Order: sequence, then C-alpha cells, then structure tokens
Amino acid sequence: MHSPVAGDRPTRLCNPAPVDARREPRTERSRLNDQTVMSKPNHGPSSAASPQAASDLEGSSVAEAARGRAWPRRMGRAARRGLRSGALALAVIWASGALLHCSLFPRPLAWLLAAVYLAAAGWVWGARRRGRLGRHRAGGLWAGSLVLVFLLLQLIVPSNQRNWVDGQQRLPWVQRDQQRMTLHAVRHCEYRTADDYTVRYDGLQFDRRQLESVWLVVHYFSAFEGLAHTFVSFGYRDDDRQQRYFSISAEVRREVGESFSPVQGMYRRFELMLVVGDERDLIGSRTILRPSDRVYLYRIAASAEQVQVLFDRFAQRMDQLRRRPEFYHTLTNNCTNTIVRQTYSLTPDRINWLDPRIVMPGYSPRLAFQLGLIAKTREGESFEGLQRRARIDPLARELGFGRDFSRQIRRNWQSHDAAGGVGR
Repeated sequence: MHSPVAGDRPTRLCNPAPVDARREPRTERSRLNDQTVMSKPNHGPSSAASPQAASDLEGSSVAEAARGRAWPRRMGRAARRGLRSGALALAVIWASGALLHCSLFPRPLAWLLAAVYLAAAGWVWGARRRGRLGRHRAGGLWAGSLVLVFLLLQLIVPSNQRNWVDGQQRLPWVQRDQQRMTLHAVRHCEYRTADDYTVRYDGLQFDRRQLESVWLVVHYFSAFEGLAHTFVSFGYRDDDRQQRYFSISAEVRREVGESFSPVQGMYRRFELMLVVGDERDLIGSRTILRPSDRVYLYRIAASAEQVQVLFDRFAQRMDQLRRRPEFYHTLTNNCTNTIVRQTYSLTPDRINWLDPRIVMPGYSPRLAFQLGLIAKTREGESFEGLQRRARIDPLARELGFGRDFSRQIRRNWQSHDAAGGVGR
C-alpha cells in the first residue's frame, strides 16, 4: 500500500460503474429506441428549459422572416431617397445656372447670386441632415427658392427688335395668292470666307402645286454624335419647269457680340427664328467653309400632297414667329423640335418630341429611318448603308459654290429617281 509523502496531492477515489459483461452489442433497433426515448418530453428537473428553447427558436424564425420582408421595403425607401436627392440636386443646379446666365443682371452680380444660392442650398441640406430643420420646412425653402427663380426668368421676354447679327436681321414670311406663293426675305449670302460675306435678300415665287420633294439635312459640328443641326429643303418646279430648291432652318437668333452656348440656351438667352435661304447659302456654308464638319442629305418619303401640307405648316410657323417671338430652348424648342412638330401630317402617330433622339438632334436620322420617314435608295438597305450614300460634304467641297450646286449634291439619289423612287 502506498504511503503518502510530502508534496503528494490527495487522490480522489471513484468507483466506476460496473460493466455488465452480458450486455449485447447495440443494434439499429436499439439506437432507434434510444432516439424515441430522447424525443419524448422529459418531466424531470430539466424540462423547464424546453419551452424556453422552443420560444427562442420560434422568435428567431419570426425575426428572420421579418428581415426577409423588410429588405424590399428598405430598398424601396433607399431608392425613393435617392430619387428625391437626385431631383433636388438637378433642381438646385438648374436654379443656380439660371441665376448665373440671367440676362437681367450684370455678369459679376450674376456670379454672386449663383454662389449665394448654392451656399444657401448647401446650408439647408446640412441643417436637414443634422436634424436642425424639419423635412417640411427644408422642402418649403427649396420649393420656394425654385419658384422665385422661375418667376424671375419670366421677367425676360422675347423680342424681334434687337441689334441682330448680319444674316439674321430679317424674318421670312409667305404671301399667298390662291396657289401662288411668294416667299419674302429669302437669304442667299455670297461667301468669300467664313467671316467675309455679303448678305442679300430676295423674293421667291412658285406655284404651291409644284412642290414635289422635301429633304432632311443633318450637320454634325461636334465630336459628340448627339450634337447636330437639322433643317429641311424643299424641291419645286419653277415656271420654266426647272428643278429648284430652298432651305428652311430653325436657328438661334443672335445679337451682335453673342455666341451660341447650349447651356445658355436653356435660360431664355436666345430668340428662335426661321431662316429661309438658297441651298448654296445654308448647305454650302456648312460644307465648303467648314472642312472638319460632316453634312448628310436624306430624302423624306412623302407624296407631293404631303410635301405641300408640310410647307403650309412651316409657312404658319413663320407667321407665328413674326407676330409672337419665342425663346429658343436647347431641349424643348430647338431645330429638330421645330421640324418634328410640323411633320405630324407624315406619320400615322405623333412623334414624341421629348424622345432622346429628338432632344439630341444627331440621332434623329436613325429615328426617322425607323419610322419610315426617310426614303431608301435601295430595297432592304440598312441605315448605315443609306448614311454612307447620304453624306454630301466631300462632294460639296469638290463642287464649290456653283450654280448647279443643288443638283450635284444629289448625285447619289439620281439613279433612284430614274427608277421611279419617291420624290425628286
């Protein structure tokens, strides 16, 4: 027997449970029985924990289901907040730009007002974020400021009596004598260079029933494809049965010393006018004198009757602008919007003039092609193929300002005309 010595730890003696030598090996049946017993409710001392565990399990399941249902709501709230913030930011940018480009104030004062407005808008936003301003009060301040800026812009009124640049002093108009049309103030500038030219105005007479064709001209002056100037040309037969053409272009009417800006064009800075001129003037100046620009000429698929109705609409528009001047707007009252509003007689459904391909005029030819407004030179021709044929600026630079200019720039359409295509 071991005698304890110093430093030895006392040893706890335990009696292990006796092993039943006769116990049979566990079988599958016995294991199933054990599981059945364990699954039965225990009414012993530990049974009090079972309801609590079940309650916790049920609570976690409910919370998880609630989180699953709350996720779409949180995303919806976040999306609405994002939209509100984006709309507010755009409104603030518009209002500050309106103050900056407002023609009522001298330039230094306009800069100061725009800076003060931005600073005030930033303060309101910060106070709202910090909880110092309630949502309704902050919204009221923003809405009130936008209304004030809008009303301020309404004090600027359009006019036809300003010091206009050369070539835009006179507004065209149409005199009717039954079917006899007389176009007044038809411009044809004689260009020596882009900056050196002589402006001339003439009258143009023709029988309305001799209007035969209409063409869409697209002038790309920027690397960005969406920026372009669009206008139309009408073809008619004169009294000698010779084919003649004239163009109608909706343009910014600039004062002396002004230059066009798309941004300023959104803030009532420029009047809108229609220029009626010879194709050597309106097309030639954009091709021959601008070697880096691209110009395309598309024939509109229209019958002679539709062409005559379209001309009547443009004549009415000329009269409207002479009697009641309007402001140009880069997005809503530009060159392409003006054309689209007159072409409702050519399509079964009205074209949405707020379509991005209208707001960005450079994309309007593709839209016109999809709507069937542009005549094809070949059956089944794609827009890309038609666009290559429609480009006229290299040919115009080769021709120069010759008297046969209008006929020569239509070379690519002549074979189609001989085959009986739409229009001439």
